[in-house]
Amino acid sequence: MEPMSRCNEELDALVEKIFMQNNKVKHSAAFTKNELNKTKERVQDYMAIQAKVVMHRHSNDFRRRTDEPDPPVVFPTNGHVDPSAVLDEDGEDGGPNVAFALWTLDGCLEAAEHLLFLARRFVRGNPYQFGRMLIVLYDLSGIKSCKGEGDISILVGAIRHLEGLHAKVHRVQNAVRQLRGETSVEYDNVDDIGCFVTKHLAIAEDVLNHVRGGSVDMLESLMFELFLWQKEKVP
Repeated sequence: MEPMSRCNEELDALVEKIFMQNNKVKHSAAFTKNELNKTKERVQDYMAIQAKVVMHRHSNDFRRRTDEPDPPVVFPTNGHVDPSAVLDEDGEDGGPNVAFALWTLDGCLEAAEHLLFLARRFVRGNPYQFGRMLIVLYDLSGIKSCKGEGDISILVGAIRHLEGLHAKVHRVQNAVRQLRGETSVEYDNVDDIGCFVTKHLAIAEDVLNHVRGGSVDMLESLMFELFLWQKEKVP
């Protein structure tokens, strides 16, 4: 049996088990079977959309490793430093801007550590906690809203922020590749930082898709543990 087929069968069994446990009202067998089939179809739709998010994550990782960043990192020639080989990080809380020179290995490694610090500070914990935090923030914004609807810009803003961090990691990784090669320890370390960002980016995109799917999507996805963040191990 193919792994995907086995996965689908296991998911169908889980859906049926939870559906029957939560079906408190007695209905005819035909009605129950019909509703169960509808639930399974919805779950398969959720999983198909999530598969695209996972593919997007892998695409981001592949692009970071193979494509030129925008703008490209151009190393100095004839002793003249190219301004494009500088990574600018906007200062926060009124602090000064921080600029890292990507034409030196030390500058690249310092920039990578700084980006990892910013990413960790933003996600506030492990992937499981990050996903839960996004849902809590979205739900709280709905409680505060006059319309009772959550503020979807919270999720969009999280995605944009992580995309910005990933673009910076892309430039650093490209510089390290030019300086040390793709088989170096330094390159692997920066790649790990990039994967850390894309994992959390995928979690945010997944939450946004479920929110856009509506309340039934959210409820069933939480019940059947379909969110990407729910699949992460809790330390």
